[in-house]
Amino acid sequence: GTGGNVDTSDWFRGDIGVFGGLAYDITDKVTFGVEYSSDGYDFEQRAGVFKRSSSVNFSLTYQQADEVNVRLYSLYGEEVGISLSFGLNPKNALFPGGQEEAPLPVAVRAPGATRDLGWADQPAARDDLVPPLRDALAADGLDLVGLDVSGTVAHVAIHNPTYGQTAQALGRTARIMTRILPASVETFHITLTEKAGLPTSTVSFGRTDLERLEHAPAGEALAAAQFSSGLRHGGPPEPVADRFPRFNWSIAPFTRISLFDPENPARGDVALRFQGQYELGRGWVLDGGASVKLFGNLDNTTQSSNSRLPRVRSDAAVYAREDGPRLDWLTVSKYGQIAPDVFARTTVGYFEQMYAGVSAEALWRPVSSRLAIGGEVNYVEPRAFDGGFDLRSRRTVSGTIPQVNGHLSAYYDFGNGFHGQVDAGRYLAGDWGVTIGLDREFENGWKIGAFATKTDVSAQDFGEGSFDKGIRITAPVSWLLGKPSRRAPTAVVRSLTRDGGQRLNVRGRLYEITRPSRQTDVADSWGRFWR
Repeated sequence: GTGGNVDTSDWFRGDIGVFGGLAYDITDKVTFGVEYSSDGYDFEQRAGVFKRSSSVNFSLTYQQADEVNVRLYSLYGEEVGISLSFGLNPKNALFPGGQEEAPLPVAVRAPGATRDLGWADQPAARDDLVPPLRDALAADGLDLVGLDVSGTVAHVAIHNPTYGQTAQALGRTARIMTRILPASVETFHITLTEKAGLPTSTVSFGRTDLERLEHAPAGEALAAAQFSSGLRHGGPPEPVADRFPRFNWSIAPFTRISLFDPENPARGDVALRFQGQYELGRGWVLDGGASVKLFGNLDNTTQSSNSRLPRVRSDAAVYAREDGPRLDWLTVSKYGQIAPDVFARTTVGYFEQMYAGVSAEALWRPVSSRLAIGGEVNYVEPRAFDGGFDLRSRRTVSGTIPQVNGHLSAYYDFGNGFHGQVDAGRYLAGDWGVTIGLDREFENGWKIGAFATKTDVSAQDFGEGSFDKGIRITAPVSWLLGKPSRRAPTAVVRSLTRDGGQRLNVRGRLYEITRPSRQTDVADSWGRFWR
């Protein structure tokens, strides 16, 4: 049938067979293996996949190093082969602790220095502090966004493009503030920002606590820290001069992968992408990416869709055949915090390979809460297959693509690294339903999770697979290179992609950009505060 469901009627049914094997360690590095199977592989032999003249298979494995094996094998009495396998254990970092340079130590004030407030009466005092503070933060890979300072209180807004653990960015900022700011400043407010100065949360410290706890267990500094909304303490500080506008860009290769095509189980392209982000002003971001294929075989896909739904994703093979330069995305977004715990986003432009339009989102996310609730509504038009600026008709072979879709979403941190998400609403094909996802996130940045979507589309109309589902794995670049990085690409693996239960791909959704600064997430990585 359509598959994709748990079919208990087939459990413990059918012919009984025997399968088993033995392995013998000849040396500590060489292992001999033998296995027996009563499976006749009748279907595979009729289909010409392989021949079978024996029920016994053999192997000889040499362990070159941990997680590296070379294997010689004989199968079915008909084939011989050799394989080389590499493995990794995400628990064991290649560079334990990281390879970044140590931070500067906390500057301890001299006795009586806190009473010197003469500097605060000077009109240019704030402006004079900006260059050394900006330079010191930049040396540690941090970006000074804003600064307000009075006689005893300093409020600094930073952007962290470098450290995957937010606590490490906070710790380095606090140390630098002790070295740059006048001795009379006792209270530090550090506001974390994303997307052209969007304040996501504020962490406050007493300077005396930082001086006292530098060599104490990190948990004591966490107990002394206070978390609050980014709009508290008078709101985010004023941007420093020349902070906006700002342009960042990069050029890098990347891959597009297609899995589980019956004609070829793995296809892929290697392409080169240019992407840039122009911060026009506080909360305003122009974001774009364009790519050109270097080599690959995605354009050889010949699978045609038999979808009974509007073809919102199953035309992917048609897009893949267009291997010229393409615009991957081009959007203008406005981000803002409209209340202490409420964030908002509006995005206009070309969202992804297949769709352009308008997207609006709001998110309620208290800084100290495990729960967040959001809503999103989108108006979309399908893009032309060649990846240019043109749009195409919403009419497909199987129906008309609806223009409006959106979801209400709930996010919850269960603790111990488990994070759940529920999305309910209207999907791209006009179907209504719910997506449930659960991820396990580890303190070193690795994540693994699964999701499933069930909508009002029947299994027969959905087609093969019955409903949308898959797993996702996130691998942090810092784990591989040993250098601080916020880059953590995610691979989503589906057995196949159909048209039911499909969401619009929008870059910069609010929950993912604001979550790293939430109290529970910062606390999880607090062990790196003093690194």
